[in-house]
Amino acid sequence: MDVHVLGVGKDQYNEYLDQMVEGRILPWMEDSQSESYPVWTGWGAGQRDVYFLNRGGVVDTTFNITPHDPDDPEDYVYIMNLILELRTDDAPSSGLMLISKK
Repeated sequence: MDVHVLGVGKDQYNEYLDQMVEGRILPWMEDSQSESYPVWTGWGAGQRDVYFLNRGGVVDTTFNITPHDPDDPEDYVYIMNLILELRTDDAPSSGLMLISKK
């Protein structure tokens, strides 16, 4: 598989971890307050921020997932197209592949 997902959560939200990972296969790492949240700080991340990296490991797209609803077909297609574009070597840099939610 050429798409990898990794979540990094702040330890202050551990009480909500079960809700986040229940029923999912999702690698989840903890960023520690006692270490001043080095991962979040290094990335300049905010709560529920999403980062897509290209094949070279360079940040391509960043957005906050909060306003996006995976049950909304437009939001679902938008996010899936971002992923599909990044995993295709010959995808145009400004175009999106069209998919539909089935």
